[in-house]
Order: sequence, then C-alpha cells, then structure tokens
Amino acid sequence: MSTEEKATVTSKGQVTIPAELRRRLGIEKGDVLSFEESDDGIVVRKVESPVRRLDVLREAAAERDVDVDALREASRGEWASSDETSSE
Repeated sequence: MSTEEKATVTSKGQVTIPAELRRRLGIEKGDVLSFEESDDGIVVRKVESPVRRLDVLREAAAERDVDVDALREASRGEWASSDETSSE
C-alpha cells in the first residue's frame, strides 16, 4: 500500500510525521526511526525495539512450553566457547 503524505522541514531539520501515518505504522513517542538514502529519495523505517523483540520471543516460547532460562544458559555457553576459539 502506497500513500503519499507531505510535511515541512523546520529550520532545525525536524519533520512531523502526519498523525494518520503514525497511527497506521504504530509509531509512538520515543520510537527510533532509521533513514536510508535511496535512488528515489529517503526511506524511513521504524526500528523495532530489542526489548519488544525479546517480548515476542518470550511469548512464543511460553506458548511452546520452552524453558527460556535453559536456552539463555546454553547460548551463554556457546558464546563463551566461540570467544575462546576466536581469541586463540
């Protein structure tokens, strides 16, 4: 879905994202956006919070009865092993 919205850049380089667009995209105060230059202009994307990603993973794990603490410990063990290998 492509929608064209317009906004004016202030003297400080700030742009207000139109309210309807913020609502549709779920952009809220404090959210982080990334800006990528493309051949067609600027692509703006919402950067998903790592905390939100973890919440989604935790919810999925709970639905599948996965022991998150056991996964965390296993991951730490793998990271420690890879750190030891890479420092040799």
